[in-house]
Amino acid sequence: MQSPKHGLVVAYARRTLRQTHVLRELAFSLGGKPGAHLAATLECQVSRDTLLRLLRRSPLPPAPVPQILGIDDWSLRRGHTYGTILVDLERRRPVDLLPDREAQTLANWLRNHPGVQIASRDRGGTYAQGVREGAPGAIQVADRFHLLKNLGEAVQDLLTRYLLASRRKRAASEPSQETSQKEVAGPPIKLPVKASPQLAAIQEAREEERLARYEQVIARLRARLVPSSHSRSAWYGSQHGPELVEEGAISQTESS
Repeated sequence: MQSPKHGLVVAYARRTLRQTHVLRELAFSLGGKPGAHLAATLECQVSRDTLLRLLRRSPLPPAPVPQILGIDDWSLRRGHTYGTILVDLERRRPVDLLPDREAQTLANWLRNHPGVQIASRDRGGTYAQGVREGAPGAIQVADRFHLLKNLGEAVQDLLTRYLLASRRKRAASEPSQETSQKEVAGPPIKLPVKASPQLAAIQEAREEERLARYEQVIARLRARLVPSSHSRSAWYGSQHGPELVEEGAISQTESS
């Protein structure tokens, strides 16, 4: 940007500094189209696009150094490129974006912006090291998201162990099936390759329970008695209509 000459205008500018300041204030207060209408009333013809350009070119006000700083990673390209986002947790506004997740990058930023008292971060060691090097006097705490996540994982692990113990105890109390019935059940269901140990244990217990139910159904089907003539007549009636319910029609249908 060129330096103003005598406090009036910038070199190659189309308007004075005072007029630029007035138009910028109109743009901040009213926006594009309403600001252009008011500027025309003040005998200053300007378009709404010009007012919006003045808004975009205006420098951002200097943000105060946050006392409670939130630190987390963000993905520019998931699985490949990650950065670090810094958030003022008191004002709930983002402060800065760092190009990577390195501890040295975070430490340099904290050295250049002293005054952070509390740093909220995830449970990783990289950010912890960066805070220790850049702001050794700051208190480090875990954020709410990761606290709830760790609590959920602990509760899931506890319920998994309880579920496995209860299902294995119930399976042991039930009578064992014959070997021939197990052969009819077919091959077991394969677990996914990337399943965690907890999920694999739950799926194994559910598979055993489904297999036991299947074997019970097969055993009852084999032990079921041949249906009587009355039940056969009812079955033919539901399938072929009332005219075939008579026993003569049933016998004729069977012979054919």
